Amino acid sequence: MKYIVFGNINSDTHAVLHNIPYKIEYIVTNHTGCEQFEGKHVFTSAKIFQENPDNMYIFIADMENYPELSQQLVKMGLIEGKHFSGAIEYLYNQWESHEYFDDRFTVRVYHMSKFISNDSATVMDLGCGTQQLKRFISDSKQYIGVDYIKREKDTLTADFNKMQFPSQQADTIFCSGCLEYVENADWFIERMCEYGNKEIIISYCCLEYCMDIQQRRKCGWKNHMTIRQIIGKFVQYGFVLEYAEKSVGLNLIFKFVKSKGGDCPKTMN
Repeated sequence: MKYIVFGNINSDTHAVLHNIPYKIEYIVTNHTGCEQFEGKHVFTSAKIFQENPDNMYIFIADMENYPELSQQLVKMGLIEGKHFSGAIEYLYNQWESHEYFDDRFTVRVYHMSKFISNDSATVMDLGCGTQQLKRFISDSKQYIGVDYIKREKDTLTADFNKMQFPSQQADTIFCSGCLEYVENADWFIERMCEYGNKEIIISYCCLEYCMDIQQRRKCGWKNHMTIRQIIGKFVQYGFVLEYAEKSVGLNLIFKFVKSKGGDCPKTMN
């Protein structure tokens, strides 16, 4: 696997080169005038066409211009998450150890885990995959992993697109990188609210950050909601927004808490 950095030749690229725990083959940029940077060869973005897409992974260093750069890569036939992502996914929070870098989506899960309340006794992880979340929560919390296939011996199986949902309550419902793939989003959100005792923490790429429906469908996403629509659906089923913020890539993180009758949601930019 070849790891490549894409962005301007500046301090952002410097930070990526010194913190990404992979050997970077070279740098690509849309600007000319530099042949080497910190010991790495620099090429124009056309260099990407010479690579086998399934044998490379591109880290976008320039997060300010991430939407434009990601669309450029998509037009080149690459898929976000499979062939490229924002480098901040691997730099977020200045990780104290590199042991967590073996999964592309682990940083987002780690980030989201910080919003789980200390007094939450049970955490249900929807679309848990290889149960990365379990690594970041206290052993005192009961962890319930749910996925459409039994990847781990203690995983509960439920196919959300067959309208299956585990009949088990949890203080925290946790859903990272899953909601986009659910065909009946209304049903799924209603089930989360039904079985969530206290709080629901989700990630989602809203239409405001990826408006191209055709591209969303190419990613396999089954629903397409705005920020307002997502908040409105949770309010409909008795939960209010406590916190929301931009996370890695194009994702937003939302934390909803069960309404206590007339409480106003606390929103933060």
